[in-house]
Amino acid sequence: MKKFVSMFLILAIISVLFITAAADDVHNKRYTVTDASGEETVRFTYSTENGVAAITDVYVFNDNTDLVFPAEIEGYPVKTVREIYFATKERNIRDKIKSITFEDGIETIDECGFDFANNLTSLKLPNTLKEGDFIFRECPLLEYVSVPSSLKEIPEYCFFGCTGLKEVHIEDGVQSVGASAFQGCKNLTDVELPDSVLYIKKFAFESCESLESINLPKNLEYIGDYAFYKTGIEQIRFPSKLKDIEEHAFGYTPLKEVKLPDSLESIGYAAFKGCRSLTKAYIPKGIMNKPNNAFYDCSALSDVTFDGEITKELYNDLTKWTPWGKEYANTLSEDFVIFDGNYLASYKGTDKNPVIPDGITEIAERAFEYADIDSVTFPKTTINEIPSYCFIGSKIKEITIPATVKKVSTMAFYGCESLESVTIEDGVESVADSTFLNCFALDKDKVNIGKSVRVSKNAFKQSALDEDFADMVSDPEATPTPTAKPEATPEPSSTPAPELKTLEVNGADMSISVDGKAVDFPDAKPFVDDNDRTQVPVRAVTEALGASVDWNGAEQLVTISGSGVKILLTIGSDIINVNGKPTKMDTAAAVIDERTYIPARYVAEAMGYEVKFQ
Repeated sequence: MKKFVSMFLILAIISVLFITAAADDVHNKRYTVTDASGEETVRFTYSTENGVAAITDVYVFNDNTDLVFPAEIEGYPVKTVREIYFATKERNIRDKIKSITFEDGIETIDECGFDFANNLTSLKLPNTLKEGDFIFRECPLLEYVSVPSSLKEIPEYCFFGCTGLKEVHIEDGVQSVGASAFQGCKNLTDVELPDSVLYIKKFAFESCESLESINLPKNLEYIGDYAFYKTGIEQIRFPSKLKDIEEHAFGYTPLKEVKLPDSLESIGYAAFKGCRSLTKAYIPKGIMNKPNNAFYDCSALSDVTFDGEITKELYNDLTKWTPWGKEYANTLSEDFVIFDGNYLASYKGTDKNPVIPDGITEIAERAFEYADIDSVTFPKTTINEIPSYCFIGSKIKEITIPATVKKVSTMAFYGCESLESVTIEDGVESVADSTFLNCFALDKDKVNIGKSVRVSKNAFKQSALDEDFADMVSDPEATPTPTAKPEATPEPSSTPAPELKTLEVNGADMSISVDGKAVDFPDAKPFVDDNDRTQVPVRAVTEALGASVDWNGAEQLVTISGSGVKILLTIGSDIINVNGKPTKMDTAAAVIDERTYIPARYVAEAMGYEVKFQ
């Protein structure tokens, strides 16, 4: 009986304590800060749980307010500030704040947006801050920021567009600089990155154009997409533990020399694109088999060293984009540059009728780019494909594609303006869209195609034979069917009109029509850019082409999808990616007055449309 009574008393005491604690919790209680005269200056809203407070809102009454988030409110320790969004407040409230201080003791700043505070000049984060999801985006007068060591990651977009920010001090202990954390801080000149930083994520310092130098941490492992894109960095030393540099990471920077570390395991597409002051580079073994067009358009790169013998992948990259590659090719004695005995990288001979050696089973893109040749003879060995751009711009006059070639890829003979004669033998499996694009000298009496060859109806698009081949066997994925000879020629009135696929631009009033139907542009109009190219608002024209559009603001990426075609365009980039194939344009997509514009001709042609201008 005594045990029962004791147990009952213990349970009763616990219940009383629980009820008392619950009774102490408050929700949405207000706490007011006053000045010496008793006037309200700041009002906080807070809640408590288990004896700990969280600030959930703030109201500022006076101009030039020094806003202090206290570490204690009415006897409760404040551990969290959460769900405060300046962007939703009236401008006259957020513009009253001159400085913000978080007192030491606060551990979490969660889901807070202190952005667009146009008069904010000073910020003090607590030394006790452990985690956070907060931004001070587009605070133009903020000049200095210090990030405490207790915070492991600077949140994404944290100081995005703080155009007045000049100096950033990051204390040892921080491990990651979040995506777009300092993107667009165009006056940032001084950044201290401690050795504790392991990751610099995508767009972290993109367009920090005044940032001319930076010391990368010695323990850094990862540099994300566009991390230092269009910064002012002229020289940089890569740490010995760096493993990954992602795409466009240092694009369009004035770097002069690059020594990539031997620890590097991967490099992203066009990582150093457009670095036209870059003259010297060292390339480690780890990326020689997968250089990924890292030095795209590095037009001054003439001094390259690498670890070991050059690979076919590195050769293709450097000959395509740098003067070093072209000079290296000229030092080789053979007419054909061949790797591994079976891979034809390029032709650099003077014979106008070269014969590809037996044993070749693979040919590189652009292998005969701009070659001064009349014809090419293929080997007896099986070649899987003639790749895209293989003969781009060459002077070739005739070509016989034998049965040993299995397929011919899109734009393989693009711009071969002297090409008159084409024979494609039975045994070739397929000829893709736009294979003979801009081949204006083709003679239909000299074009012979085997009956079993699957030819895309757009294979001869925008060539001398465009109309003649519009009704040839359907696209390469279709099963070939022998064409029966008609018993009689149908009357003209019974012949169906070919399907219209035309985009027309009227230069007089900048109107656009698709298949004869005018495109309506309700709030933004087409225009002609500095490159004399027609730019059109993306959504209206994309929908008129029967496609859908998706916008990734973080990556500044436009994705257009429809009719089996996927197009990727990055704002400011002169590359259009169509079904995984990058092609250089002579202009770029752009964002103007918060509207996205795309180059009409490139997108329409990629979707299979003919473009006409009036």
